[in-house]
Amino acid sequence: HTAKYAEACVEIAKEKNVPFLDMFSIMVKAGSEDGDDGFGKFLCDGLHFSKEGHDFVAKALLNTIETDFPGLAVKPDTVTGQPNNSGSKC
Repeated sequence: HTAKYAEACVEIAKEKNVPFLDMFSIMVKAGSEDGDDGFGKFLCDGLHFSKEGHDFVAKALLNTIETDFPGLAVKPDTVTGQPNNSGSKC
């Protein structure tokens, strides 16, 4: 059912002409490229994200923000290199 829900979300985003991050498709594709079933390596218990899953989602979301909403993009802090202590200028 998840694939059908993701497809419906893609269609609505296209109809409304709004940016959309199709996390379902990119996670399945990334997992399949590694010989996994798609989601396995991103989940620690079949439902919740593993560290790799959290990192994957964060990277995809930051890339989407940088592409579709550049004024909101968060840049990594120049000292720590982490995006949670933003080196962005307001």
